[in-house]
Amino acid sequence: MYTEELPDHDPTAEHEKLLEALRAVRELRATKRLSHTEGAAAVTIDGNGRIRALTIARGATRSVRAATLGDDIRDAINGARSEAARRSRRLVLIAANEGPAAVRAAFADPAAGR
Repeated sequence: MYTEELPDHDPTAEHEKLLEALRAVRELRATKRLSHTEGAAAVTIDGNGRIRALTIARGATRSVRAATLGDDIRDAINGARSEAARRSRRLVLIAANEGPAAVRAAFADPAAGR
């Protein structure tokens, strides 16, 4: 019977490495701001999806129907959150494959998250 020697495997160390990387992702996401404009509404959220600013275009409350303005606000929030989720997935993949240092390097890059 043929047996191949397997390299040492330490699941606890790998688990700790992944947890450290995910903590780095969570901390860095909170500092990232994403803006999305839809019609008369613009929203800014952090990388965790929390709304940080909501701006309604001047005069929009008089010139845009309430239902349309509500749709613009909803669409702006959803667009920004969707982009935040896409960037977060990318950073989690980097964290899982390369570790926390790679996540920080990706965030330092001006094109991070693209």
